[in-house]
Amino acid sequence: MKRSTSNVSFGSVSIHEFGVSLGDNPAAAVGVPIALGKECRKIENIDLHEYEEMRSSTRRPAQFISPMDRREMLKCAGYSNSELAAVKDEVKKIQRSRLKQRNVRPFIDNIIIWRETLANHFCKKKRVAEKNNDQLQASWNSTSSLSDRSDIPPILKK
Repeated sequence: MKRSTSNVSFGSVSIHEFGVSLGDNPAAAVGVPIALGKECRKIENIDLHEYEEMRSSTRRPAQFISPMDRREMLKCAGYSNSELAAVKDEVKKIQRSRLKQRNVRPFIDNIIIWRETLANHFCKKKRVAEKNNDQLQASWNSTSSLSDRSDIPPILKK
């Protein structure tokens, strides 16, 4: 029986270049967030081997764009100072809201735990009370009349 072998090969890499747009991600700790633009500005097809050679010389760890550079990129893309300020204010509001929620969340979690603990406690008390009530009812039903019961004072038997 002849063994078959599989080969996988890649020929080229397509690089799509997009512009920048004003972002809305509140993870930008400082400055205005940026996002990819909606329209592709340029598509370039490069041979895979060429791409790998070019990429190996420029490969770096994850990069962050400084707040000043983000602002400059957005200004070059045509955004005004007032648009940048409005988005920056909106992002700050979202960040403050999330901070408040993070600070309040442990308190809410504790309230939920206390409520569940109390509910369990009272349900247990209710089950015990119902059990005692059932036992008491059974003992009352086991005698035919009050006069036969020794645990009831004579004055109540009348």
